[in-house]
This record gives sequence, structure tokens and C-alpha cells, in this order.
Amino acid sequence: SKGSKWPGSKDSSRPFIAFGPDRAFVDPPNNTVSTVLPWITEAVGGNPNLIVDGIKQTSSSSPCTVRHPRTMAGLSRDGKTLYLAVVDGRWSASKGMTCGEMATLMAGLGAHNALNLDGGGSSSMWIKGKGTVNHPSDGKERTVGNHLAVHATGSGPPGSCDLTWEETHYMLGAAGANG
Repeated sequence: SKGSKWPGSKDSSRPFIAFGPDRAFVDPPNNTVSTVLPWITEAVGGNPNLIVDGIKQTSSSSPCTVRHPRTMAGLSRDGKTLYLAVVDGRWSASKGMTCGEMATLMAGLGAHNALNLDGGGSSSMWIKGKGTVNHPSDGKERTVGNHLAVHATGSGPPGSCDLTWEETHYMLGAAGANG
């Protein structure tokens, strides 16, 4: 948050989505970042990657093959469009999604890189002026340890990132990340 790691947070090979001035980035699989890169001001972790460089990922791990409520985030190829989606589950009107179904959804929306943020009772989307816009499986919003908040100021169309994904990826690699 604000360019600093939260106390007690740990480095891992789990993917994340990161944001900074005029930049956004979805971490590729098996990449470990040992220090907060100078351009990152905000980041949130997730798992697994759903789409990497336009290729839908497959996962045979049991959490991914069972339908659950899910929350996901992705970026367009040029890194200028953020896609956020939440899928309800565990009730008669919605059974949730598998990771493969989420990858198909995000690709259909236009995401070139995407990841699963969370699932189950933690899957919730809140919009100012509307409140919670989905039906959390717990029947209400759950207190969680992390979240992704998008705060827009001003009016009119949103601004955009100036760097392409490839430029951002190169900068991450050049900063000493391995992957």
C-alpha cells in the first residue's frame, strides 16, 4: 500500500496485480519479487493466473476444478483497460465458476493477462452509490485481509496507462526479478 509492504506480508511465487503511476501489471507465473519495485504503489495477490500473454491457463488443482464464487482481475494487451469481475455461487441462481471458465470469461471481456483474486465468501464487489452489487455466498460481505479498491476522481472518461504490457514486463525483469 502506497509503495510499502504491509507488516507481516511475505514474498512468494504467487501472482499479483500491481499498479503505479501510469502503469499496471499482472505478474507472470512463478515470478518472485524480493523487493517492492520503485514504480509499484499498490498491489494485491491472487492465484492462479488465468491468462498469460493471451493464453488461457489450465489448472488441474482441486480448487480450480470445482465451481465456487470467484473474483478476478485482468488487463488488456496494451495495459490501458482494467477488467474486474465477480461471479456469485453456492446458491440456486449461480453455481460459480471453475478457473477454466473464469479464463474464458476474462478473455471474452478482452483481458490479455488475468488472475483469480479470491473466491468463496470473500467474493464481493461494492460500488459507491450502489453498495454491494453481487450476492456474497455468506449472505453479506465478509471481513477479509486484503482487497482491491479502485478510486476515480474527476469526471469524464478514465485516463490510461502509457506503457504497454511488454514495456512493463521488461521493466520488471530489468529491476532484478527472476521468473
